Amino acid sequence: MPYRGNEDVFKYNYVEKITKLLPDIYNQQEENQTKVEDTSYQMLGKYLLAVNEFTEFFTVSSYPTSSIKPFFLPENKLTRVTPRGFERTVLSRFNKDFGSFNSESDFKNYFSSIVLPEIVLNTASPTFVSGASADPNNNYLTASSVHTSLVDGLGLMYMFNTSSHSGATTQLSAVLTDYVTSALYSPNGEFTEKTAAECLFEYLWRNRDDVASFNRYLPHAFQESTSSVSSLRYASGVQDLERIKTLLSVWLEKEDEDSPFLRNSLEALEGSGLIYSKFDSSGPYTKFMKAASWAFYDLDMIMENMQDLFDIDRCPPEFLDHLAGVIGWKFLGDDVSMWRGQLRQAVYSYKAKGTRQSLVDAISTVFPKEVSSFSASSDIKESWESYLPNLIYYTLKTESPTCKDHNTLARYLHTQANNVSGLTINIDPYDHDKNIRFSVDAILEFINKNTGFLKFNNKPLDQISNGVGFESRGGYFSCPPV
Repeated sequence: MPYRGNEDVFKYNYVEKITKLLPDIYNQQEENQTKVEDTSYQMLGKYLLAVNEFTEFFTVSSYPTSSIKPFFLPENKLTRVTPRGFERTVLSRFNKDFGSFNSESDFKNYFSSIVLPEIVLNTASPTFVSGASADPNNNYLTASSVHTSLVDGLGLMYMFNTSSHSGATTQLSAVLTDYVTSALYSPNGEFTEKTAAECLFEYLWRNRDDVASFNRYLPHAFQESTSSVSSLRYASGVQDLERIKTLLSVWLEKEDEDSPFLRNSLEALEGSGLIYSKFDSSGPYTKFMKAASWAFYDLDMIMENMQDLFDIDRCPPEFLDHLAGVIGWKFLGDDVSMWRGQLRQAVYSYKAKGTRQSLVDAISTVFPKEVSSFSASSDIKESWESYLPNLIYYTLKTESPTCKDHNTLARYLHTQANNVSGLTINIDPYDHDKNIRFSVDAILEFINKNTGFLKFNNKPLDQISNGVGFESRGGYFSCPPV
C-alpha cells in the first residue's frame, strides 16, 4: 500500500503521489484524451460557495459572518461534538445522559421531539436557559450566555437547528436528526465538519426540485431532478447523494485538518470571487486512479491512526480503557476528559505511591477545581506509618538470646512483671510468638512513658484511647499493639 509520505500529502492530491509509482506509459496513453473539469474540485467550489453564502440558510445572532465561516473548516476544529460534549452541553440540562436511552432509536426520538424544540438557533427556550443556569458545572445566567455556550459547544450542529426555506419539503432539522444520531452512536462517536457538510448538502440535494436557488450549490452533474434519477433502472434514487458525500470526504476528512488548502481557497473566493478549479483527462485510467487513490488513502489513514492508540490526547475515547490497561491503571470516575488527565499523571502516581502529593494529584484528576470546592491539597491530612515495632519484633525474634525459646522468654517476662512497676507485661503460657509481641508492646510502652514520642495528629496515646488503652489479643495495651 502506498505510504502517505509527509504532511503535505492529503486525500485530494494523493493520486498525484501514487501515479508517480507507475510506469509513464499509462500516463502517456491519457495525454490525447479530452480534458474535463475535475468533479471533486467542482464539489469543493460549491462547498466553499455555500460557506461564503451561509446566511442563505441561517444567521447567528451576535456573531459577525466572518466568525461563523471558520466553523466549516476542519483545521479550526470548531465543530467537533463528542457524546461526552453533547451530554455536558445539552443532555445535562435535562438531567439525562446517553445511559438514559435504551437504544439509538430511543435517543433519536428524544432528540427530535424534546431537544431540538428547546435549542432552536438564537432562541433557546426559557426552560432550557433556566436549566443551564441551575447547572452547578456552568455559569450561564442569561439567554445570551446560553446561546454562546451552544455555539461554542455544538458549532454547526446548533446552527443547523433553524427554520428551513419556505419552499423546502425536507426540513434541515429533520436531516440534522439523522446525522446527529448516527454520528454520536457511530464507532468514532463524533459530529464533525464533514458530518455537518453532508447534512447541509443532503438538505440542498433533497430540495433541489422545490427550491430552484439550491441548485446553485450543487455541481451540474447532481442537479438532475428526482423523477429523472428515480426512473433509472436498478437505481434507488440516492446514488447522486452518496456521490456528493464521497466528494465532500475528499476535502473534509478530520485526518486532513492540517491542510491549509480549504482556508486559502475560501480566502481567494472572498477576496476575488474566484473558485479554484482543475482539469484532468477524461480517460478511464485517470478516473480509475482517482477512485483507487481515495480508497488507498482511507486504508492508509486506518493504519496511520493506529498510532493514536498510544497517544493520550488523540486516542479515541472507546480505546482509552485499553490504553490504561497497558500500564495497569484503573480509571476513577466516568468523565472521559478526566481519564486523559489521569493517564498523564499515572506514571508519577505510581512512583509517588504512598505519599500525600500522589493522593492529592490522583484526587485532582477526579475533582477538578473548576467544578468542586473540595481542595485535595488542603483537606488531606498526612499521617505516617512507623516500622519501629516491626524492627523491634524482628530483632527479638532473630537476635535475642532471651527469646530463643518459649520457656526462657516466659521466665524472663514473669520476672519483669514481678519487679517492674507501672509497665504492662502480658504473658501467654503457650504461644511463644505472642510473648515476643507482648515484649515489643512493653518496650514501646516503656519508651513512650519516658519520651512521649508516640503521638497521632499531635495527640498523646492516652487521649486517643481515653485512658482505657487499645484492645488486642484478649487484653488492653497503652500503646497500639504489634
